[in-house]
Amino acid sequence: MIDPSLLALPIVQVFGGLGLVLWIAQLLFTISIAQAKGLNWFLWGLGALLFPLLAFLAVLGMPDRKQRLLIRLMGEQLQSIKETGVRLHDRSSHPKFSRPAAEDAALEQAISS
Repeated sequence: MIDPSLLALPIVQVFGGLGLVLWIAQLLFTISIAQAKGLNWFLWGLGALLFPLLAFLAVLGMPDRKQRLLIRLMGEQLQSIKETGVRLHDRSSHPKFSRPAAEDAALEQAISS
């Protein structure tokens, strides 16, 4: 049996307190990573309370939902651009850079002559 008086030793108290501080820091770090990735931070925090290292490694391996949503939205926009026929490098489709037809005709005549 372990002598209960050993728990009163200063070294045991210091390392026990250090372990508690590291456990809380790991819990907060796991929650912040889950929240940054768009995951349910409460469930990941509960998992980190019960299984600290396992939950931390699992949340690191989870895909980033926010990034996946952004990539999907960019892909949908690109598909709609392809369907409408607007070219990304074509400045004439933008109202700021468009010229009246008379200016285009005058420019073409100046170039051809």
